[in-house]
Amino acid sequence: MKRIFTFALAAALSAALDATPQGKLARVGYYENEVFQEGVQKGSVKTGYAYEYYQKLSEYTGWKYEYVYGEFGDLYQMLLDGKIDFLAGLAWRADRAGIIGYPDAPMGSENYNLVKRASQDQITAAPATLNGKKSASWTARWPASWTTF
Repeated sequence: MKRIFTFALAAALSAALDATPQGKLARVGYYENEVFQEGVQKGSVKTGYAYEYYQKLSEYTGWKYEYVYGEFGDLYQMLLDGKIDFLAGLAWRADRAGIIGYPDAPMGSENYNLVKRASQDQITAAPATLNGKKSASWTARWPASWTTF
């Protein structure tokens, strides 16, 4: 896993270094997203995966950051308009591929597990067996969200 992350970081750095000069002040779109990036106020302590990624990037590039705070949708529009340089957490989509500078390698990966009661024999690894079933997910916010497939 460490090799994959190192390779992904190197690929992202390579693409970023070509586009942004050393010592540049980069404008970063920063929105609240628990664990991913937190501290969405001027002067607040910033933490999270995206924040740590920016810090590592800065070690290689010498960039300084100006954080631009807002909601994801507004920040995405600012990225499209060229008002900010970076926005973390932007999933790859075919309609964005021609306008967003995605790295060639993934930044990382996540695994999710769907668990069921042992007595639920009709639910298998086939997604179609979830049709009509209810599922709960815990989001660290109250109440838990419910989805029906």
